[in-house]
Amino acid sequence: MANTGQSLWGSKAMASKRIYGARPFMRGEIYKLLENPIYIGEIHHKGHHYKGEHPSIIDRKLWNAVRAKLAANAHDRHIGRGLKDPSLLAGLLYDDRGNRLTPTHTVKNGKRYRYYALQHRRAGKVQPEATQGPHPNWRIPAREIETVVIAQLVRCLADPHWLLKNVAGCQTIVQRKALIAEGTQIAARLQSLTGADLRYQLLSLVARVSLSDSGFRIDVDRTPFIRATKGRPLQLQRPGPGTRNDDRVRSSANRSQVKAGDTIEIHVPIALGRRGLETKLIISAPGEDQRSRPPDPVLVKLISNAHRWWADLVTGRYQTTRALAQAYGTDERYVARVLQLAFLAPPIIDAVVTGQQPIELTAQRLMTLRGMPHSWNSHMADLGFVAN
Repeated sequence: MANTGQSLWGSKAMASKRIYGARPFMRGEIYKLLENPIYIGEIHHKGHHYKGEHPSIIDRKLWNAVRAKLAANAHDRHIGRGLKDPSLLAGLLYDDRGNRLTPTHTVKNGKRYRYYALQHRRAGKVQPEATQGPHPNWRIPAREIETVVIAQLVRCLADPHWLLKNVAGCQTIVQRKALIAEGTQIAARLQSLTGADLRYQLLSLVARVSLSDSGFRIDVDRTPFIRATKGRPLQLQRPGPGTRNDDRVRSSANRSQVKAGDTIEIHVPIALGRRGLETKLIISAPGEDQRSRPPDPVLVKLISNAHRWWADLVTGRYQTTRALAQAYGTDERYVARVLQLAFLAPPIIDAVVTGQQPIELTAQRLMTLRGMPHSWNSHMADLGFVAN
């Protein structure tokens, strides 16, 4: 009996040298176990339940309650409830070949950086179509594209002319007023909501976001606006724990089945610039006012440290770079590389402080500079600035 137990619960090495078993159950596996109808005397086969020949060992009422709780938990994860910074476009973002970009993240110095990356594997298998596109390693900063998508939605939905042009069937003044009011309310919610509530709103409004080299397309569901013109506006309330409403928040499968005629397309031309050595893209809409872009805090801090440390040496607060490095708890070679940034051309410093530097300029690019050109114009050209 002991041997039988070991073969059931221990690890098992196959001829391929792959080892099965001897690992903790994952969440999906536990869900499958808890949802198995065999506990209530039934058998599941091809999507249907059939009466089994064995007796039930769990009360049906309890089993139904567990299934309802599991479904509620799945919905909460879908909208990102409980997450401080959920991925707002999870399940919505695709490339121009139809490959989904899935949320991922990295942690550096205790800070979490979110991205959307191309999904190369699905169900454990490599997807050839995801590795043969123009950007097989697309890795897009999440906050940048989420901000651009929301800004474009707000711009269009708050524009009465755009709404009247793209939503047919507004024959009366009452219908037009209702349509404009619905667009204004949704635009206001997109600007005021955060976290799971904002994701909930996006899931109810956006069918798909498709990204390409030249721009991206937002497919907006017409349903909320058509309902508003018929006097039945969509009441999107703050979802409570376990809330499920398929009319308001669609699953990924349902969103993919939205017909082209049922959506309004928003086309946004963009410029994609590679930053650093990593395969990630920074988004900047053509014609965007550079002054509206916030300064890069990493670049600002780097230049600030350069001037502070240089002032410490000039004033004699610290006599050597070694003493300076020890005082600030860093490496002497790092201090030497940062100090040269105190001699950047003034227009470069002004651009970094105001957020008007080229999108390709990164802290890594500055830190890998080897010597300073004698001409500021040459220096600016090397870093992608247009010299005056």
